[in-house]
Amino acid sequence: MTKSDVNGNLMRTNDIFEYLYPYQNPKLIPFAKIDDNSAFEDIGFKAGSSSHFLTKMALHLSGFKNFENHLKENLEYILRTTNIRLPNIHSPVISATLSILDDPNCNDSVSRAVKLILAVRQFYIDLKEGKIEQDRYGGDFLEMGLYANLFATNVVVQDKQAYLNKSSDFSKINIISNGKYYILDIGEIEKTIDQSALINTISKIKKDSFKSFEDNETSPGLITAASTQTQFEAIKILLRDKNSFEEYNVLKNILFTICLDSEVFPKSNEETVFYAHNKNHKNRWYYSSLQAVIFGNGKTALICNFAAYLDGNIMMRSASEIYKRSILNYPFSEKQEYSYRKLNLKFPIELKSKILEDIDSVSDNQQASFTINDVGVRCFKKFDLEPVPAFIIALQKTMLDFTQKMVNVYQFITMSKYRYMTLLKENVSTKTVFDCVSQLENTEKTDDQKFELIRNAIDSQKDKLRKKRTRLSLDYIFKIYLCSISGIRKKYALAISQFFSLIQGRTKLFIEPSYDVMVSHPAIFEDVPIIGRSGAKLPYVKYMGLHYQIYDDKINITLMPSTEFSVPNKEFIAKLESNLKKLLEISENAINSGSHKFSTKEANNHE
Repeated sequence: MTKSDVNGNLMRTNDIFEYLYPYQNPKLIPFAKIDDNSAFEDIGFKAGSSSHFLTKMALHLSGFKNFENHLKENLEYILRTTNIRLPNIHSPVISATLSILDDPNCNDSVSRAVKLILAVRQFYIDLKEGKIEQDRYGGDFLEMGLYANLFATNVVVQDKQAYLNKSSDFSKINIISNGKYYILDIGEIEKTIDQSALINTISKIKKDSFKSFEDNETSPGLITAASTQTQFEAIKILLRDKNSFEEYNVLKNILFTICLDSEVFPKSNEETVFYAHNKNHKNRWYYSSLQAVIFGNGKTALICNFAAYLDGNIMMRSASEIYKRSILNYPFSEKQEYSYRKLNLKFPIELKSKILEDIDSVSDNQQASFTINDVGVRCFKKFDLEPVPAFIIALQKTMLDFTQKMVNVYQFITMSKYRYMTLLKENVSTKTVFDCVSQLENTEKTDDQKFELIRNAIDSQKDKLRKKRTRLSLDYIFKIYLCSISGIRKKYALAISQFFSLIQGRTKLFIEPSYDVMVSHPAIFEDVPIIGRSGAKLPYVKYMGLHYQIYDDKINITLMPSTEFSVPNKEFIAKLESNLKKLLEISENAINSGSHKFSTKEANNHE
């Protein structure tokens, strides 16, 4: 049954993790407790120290202890419904763009748009009917509830707040062409599509969008690419206009967004991702959880909004499933007509300079996506080295080469073997990794000794990640606690937290990590060649973020330098490749010496 809230949003659910009945629920995750000293040691507080004592006292006084007492019976509901990602909606630096393979039968934007509409609708139908094979790792069934966030899920900004609207209306698609917005009604999700009629309708939309050439720098899409605070201010102004208020409400309930970049013709997957993510923000609507950017030659990239709880593995498999369905032959239906109308939203002209400044501050025009050939899973497994932690060692060495410092590298790890769990971050720059990296160029060390250091560094990362996956940490539970309360309770808990933070000389109750480098290794799908924020600079890391995927015989990497890191991407990749090959050279020399025996194991699996 369709529900609507006080703002007129059509809602199918308020849950972040949507219940999909055909799929098995994984087990619930265990959680750390205040009275367990090891829970504090896990997050950097030595048991019995003053920091341990004061932080524990703050948790008691803030009401957290009472929250913990009832957490066992409430955990499932809290994890399913609590949104800890919002209000950060600065999409160019948090969303990811994925290229999908070409469709040999669609070499223009309009015909491919129609095939993608069919594919997205079919993917949703198959998901709801349980026809999508459930994700697994080993023998474990994985959480599936986030896949539903691809469909009719939109970020809504109102009263300087952000929330997700998961609509029950699957009939409306937002078509953007030449910076102009059109709402296309394709009918109920179960209704078949008249492909010929839909091609004609979208062709009309495209033609209409080029009838007039308005100021390209006053498209509403630009608002959604600005910083979070600027978006709050801009949407507040936009909603003062009665017509814009009504048009904005329409955009809360769209199935997904199609961006026709018909005048651009990328020559490669790398260019496709770069243009889709970094250019033409006037032709985007980042509040949509899913955008399909389709270029003049039919090349396509999908933009997935991380704020809508779409994680890397979810993005990758979804892009693959959509691609597979987009190249199918669908049965022709009876003749139909499709209605559309142009939207008119009043751009807050007084914030134009600030919006463009925000966009420019995180834009980077250098090449971002690279392939390192002849280094991959096979090379590492030859020496019994697990590829992901081995890559981290080479990355750590590369950062040392450029910064002359041992920096902290945080790896995103998937927790989907647990019910209603998403990504976590863990610092994989262990002391053992530091010891290894510091000795790699030591001429007094033999390759046998260096190889042993490499293996120990790999084991230290595996041990740390294994421990991270065993339970929810206290700092994470406290974050959930703060997000799950409101009003006076929240103000009081924050005041207690801030008071005890000041006593300990910190800005927050729990030790704030230094996110020097953040990395992610999403699952690999051959029909989704590239993922990343190509052409973006990240303001929330000190040096860089990167997506990497280790294939059998190559590594695909997309770099996102920080707003302050000035090393050119090409130079960084060249050094990283050199360090990867140096690790392999050390390993080969050590094995050839005959002092190491090993058996091949499977590579580690990360997000």
